[in-house]
Amino acid sequence: MNVAGIVAEYNPMHSGHLYHLQQTKEQCNADFVVAVMSGSFTQRGEPAIYDKWLRATAAVHNGVDLVLELPFAYACNSAEYFGNGSVDILEGLGCVTHLSFGSETGEVGPLWDIATFLAKEPAAYKAALRQNLDKGLSFPKARELAVSNTYGKPDALKEPNNILGIEYLKAIIRLKSTMTPVAIKRMGQGHHESASEIRSSIIWDEGKYFDMVRQAFIKSQASSLNGIFGAAEGIENKIMKNLRTAKDVDDLIDKVKSKRYTWTSINRLLAQTLVGFTVEEFKKINHTRYGRILAFNESGAKLLRYIKKHELAKMPIITNINRDLNENSAVDLSVHLSLAKDILAADLYNLAFGKDLYENSDYVMKPVYIHQPLSYL
Repeated sequence: MNVAGIVAEYNPMHSGHLYHLQQTKEQCNADFVVAVMSGSFTQRGEPAIYDKWLRATAAVHNGVDLVLELPFAYACNSAEYFGNGSVDILEGLGCVTHLSFGSETGEVGPLWDIATFLAKEPAAYKAALRQNLDKGLSFPKARELAVSNTYGKPDALKEPNNILGIEYLKAIIRLKSTMTPVAIKRMGQGHHESASEIRSSIIWDEGKYFDMVRQAFIKSQASSLNGIFGAAEGIENKIMKNLRTAKDVDDLIDKVKSKRYTWTSINRLLAQTLVGFTVEEFKKINHTRYGRILAFNESGAKLLRYIKKHELAKMPIITNINRDLNENSAVDLSVHLSLAKDILAADLYNLAFGKDLYENSDYVMKPVYIHQPLSYL
């Protein structure tokens, strides 16, 4: 039995994703496809353009069998933590045989070589990385140059999908996983819609989100802000200084960004501050894994029954948070803490988008079961 795992955001789902899904089924000879998908906030730090339930439903309608939520702690984080959290969940199902991801190269070999090098972290590389960071470079740029100086072949670290692919491979190495990685060459923009172009064409009340972010900063003391996960070296003070004059999120980031702090890292910091995600909390949550089900079809239900029958799962499978977060449940405290952040992120997301807070609450929403798929694309 072949079970292919995919890490996705589907923000929103477009024909490039559909191509990747089709290629995954063919190249992995997949009997089932499982997707680990970002929840309310994305890896770039933005609120997802559609809520997680709608995006998960679209994924199942278009051929994914089971969609699990990537917790906020990993979803709204750097490529390394995003990759680690995603692969941890796929490994935790105990049945995923392949990990399929899109890349600019379309080849596993070169990415695997770099992942192996980075997983070992040779002394020369670490010294070069520290030297580059001391120059004020962002971590991605500092790492790219360090790899170039101590290993060579840095081109793969310049492309976003390759970077994520390398992090997935590093996680496979760390876990000593038997999952077979499959790199599918990403289609050029001429062949499918650009996700960023699609997002820019969708209008939402960004002003409300910006007001919520500003309120979170204004209410916080400087001492508490520097404990937020993405804050370091006084960047929170620079944000506070520009908070009152900035017109919107983009304007604020433009005023604050630098060589060290990229647009994306600051955007993530804004979301992490809104949710109140701290370094201490992440220490308690890191490498915690659970499978929160968002949507599935008949095949997904069959796979879940198989996992349960053969006791394959190495993590809790969450279908009902009212039951699974009950104080008498057997779920670990770290899972409780991580799920609490997911629920809070969803509540804040719903407020930002003007959604009914009760009807769209994670306490009310249930996994979506799709009996008959209907392609949206």
